[in-house]
Amino acid sequence: MFENYPEYLSTENCCEILSVEKHAIYQLIADGELQATRIKDRNWRITKESLIYYILRASGLDIDKEDINDYI
Repeated sequence: MFENYPEYLSTENCCEILSVEKHAIYQLIADGELQATRIKDRNWRITKESLIYYILRASGLDIDKEDINDYI
């Protein structure tokens, strides 16, 4: 599913994957639900690993970040 995406996702990539609007991604970042790094004072980048971790947690799976590779 994520093979066609770069390792570091933009907010637009995340919107496409999660089928949500940009404000939802920004809220997830602000709430600490989705780990992101801000670059050049404007743009956010989210690793695929971080997004997958969020998706699995939001699905109700109780996993540790170290176990992410089992799901990739």
